[in-house]
Amino acid sequence: PDAEFKVVEGFDTKKYCGFKFSSLIVECKNYKKPSYKDIMQLFTYTLSWTDSEISENPLCLLISRENPKDDSVAWKIRKSIFNKPMGSETRLILFLDTDDLQKMIGYRENGRPANIFKEKIQELKQYIIKHL
Repeated sequence: PDAEFKVVEGFDTKKYCGFKFSSLIVECKNYKKPSYKDIMQLFTYTLSWTDSEISENPLCLLISRENPKDDSVAWKIRKSIFNKPMGSETRLILFLDTDDLQKMIGYRENGRPANIFKEKIQELKQYIIKHL
């Protein structure tokens, strides 16, 4: 991964982001619309976390110039990964593009940078409901 971060102890990710996680895995792509290969690469990183003390449940961010469209294979695979927990853990991959990063800066200035995660998680949940 391009970056790995442990969540600060005491920060309630469930409350502020809408998903319980203990670390962040970040993968950056300097191109538009990541594909299913990028999703699988990120998913593979989560496998080592299962047997590691680094993290119990990571939130994964796939950052690119432009997010994939919601009818793309990348969205479908991400949905499948989210809907099929491994043991007791759900794997969550969020797409962030340059516009999302700009929004995050605005949220940071207002003291709530995690709001972008909450929005993206809600977007995924709405997609799952729509495509049941």
